[in-house]
Amino acid sequence: ILPYRTFNHGPATSFYYEDHDGNLVEMSAANFEREADFLGYFQTAAFKKNPAGIPIDAADYLRRYRAGEPLASITRIPE
Repeated sequence: ILPYRTFNHGPATSFYYEDHDGNLVEMSAANFEREADFLGYFQTAAFKKNPAGIPIDAADYLRRYRAGEPLASITRIPE
C-alpha cells in the first residue's frame, strides 16, 4: 500500500492513503521529541511563512530515515 500524498506540515509529517472505495486515512507523526519543541515550531519564521508545510517524496523520506539520518534533518522545512 503506497500513500497517494505525503506532506511535512512542520510540526508533524503525514502520509495519506486512499482505498478503492475512496475512503481516506491520514497517518501522522510528530516531528519533535519534546512537546516544547513541537509547540515552539508555531513561533518560527518557517511556520509563519508557510503554515501548511511542504509536499515530500515518501520514498526519499523513508530511505533517509532507514539510513539513520537524524529526524531533525529529514523534517526540517527551509525558512
